[in-house]
Amino acid sequence: QRPLASPRTRMWSCAKAAVVPAPHFLRCCPGRRSGLTRVLSTGAGGSGASGSGQFGLPTLLLGMGGAAGLGIGIGLALPSGTPLDKTGGGGGGGGGVGRWSSSRRSSTVYEDEHDLALAIERPAMVQDATIDKLESLYEFKSCLAGGGSGAVWRAIERGTGREVAIKVIDKKLLTPALFNMEVYAMQRCAGHPNIVQLLAAFDVSPHAYNPDGEWHLVMELAQGGELFGRLVQHGAYSEAVAAKIINQIARAVYHLHSCGVCHRDIKPENVVLMTDEDEDVQVKLIDFGAAVVLEEDEQVISGGRVGTWTYWAPEQADETQPYDFCVDMWSIGVLLYIMLSGRHPFESPRADDATVLDRILHSDYRMDGKEWAGISDR
Repeated sequence: QRPLASPRTRMWSCAKAAVVPAPHFLRCCPGRRSGLTRVLSTGAGGSGASGSGQFGLPTLLLGMGGAAGLGIGIGLALPSGTPLDKTGGGGGGGGGVGRWSSSRRSSTVYEDEHDLALAIERPAMVQDATIDKLESLYEFKSCLAGGGSGAVWRAIERGTGREVAIKVIDKKLLTPALFNMEVYAMQRCAGHPNIVQLLAAFDVSPHAYNPDGEWHLVMELAQGGELFGRLVQHGAYSEAVAAKIINQIARAVYHLHSCGVCHRDIKPENVVLMTDEDEDVQVKLIDFGAAVVLEEDEQVISGGRVGTWTYWAPEQADETQPYDFCVDMWSIGVLLYIMLSGRHPFESPRADDATVLDRILHSDYRMDGKEWAGISDR
């Protein structure tokens, strides 16, 4: 009898517990010069302080991932009107992280996008494996995150003793074509210092604990956890540190785009810290589950409104319009806004989904709260 430590059993028990300069952005997205120029061209100097803003307390609306930050879509969100709490707990005054909701984490993959993925052959690095073979290669230690689509595990590679993160995805929730797309996208942009390294990929056959089988992605482990977790624990970043982080993310995205990869899900949960030190901060972009690979003659995306919709660009939110690589630039702007203020630019206490979507479509956000008082105009 297999012990309870098998990946399948552990996966579900865990799930239940549950420098690119500014001109680059402006050249790519000339229609966004007015407001986000200030956000995207932020330089070092000054400091950002979290606090109650004048604009109805726009909030950080995020999905909650795990310490390894490998994006499995748990689907949790901070309640409207709640600023980040430095202790991560509830309470009055500063607000707390409570009343989690999954109402704003829906996404859709359109058939034309799946057809695009079908054109990609299975990458050579994907290995067939049984669950016994996998457990002979890796010792699963602890669950870092769990959700409806799978789990992320901290594991030890038996042959080397190296710590790794293993993303486990139930096959019935992800088609082979889309799994191949994720692996292919990560291979296309491999080697960049600010993109997580994919070490191995496995097609695990059905077994006693999962009759459908699983996909396994083995990646380097980020010791500092997610950017999201750091924001929850410590609040907004100083302008100087935020500039360092955004610079690294922008370089990673520039590399992605030069490789023909559009990420489409840039958010605090999908940025991991390699250490927990702000002074020498290094970050990496993760989770290519929503990524799409475009060849040179495919400059626009006509379908596939995927990712986390509160980070969508206006053209992404408008289902009648195609979009391109610029949507990643928009998400970087939203991310920087959150890092400097501790709040989401399009949220307010009583805003329903339709209101938030309308604000995104019309680029309706404010930067006049007192949390912006110490931020420079550069």
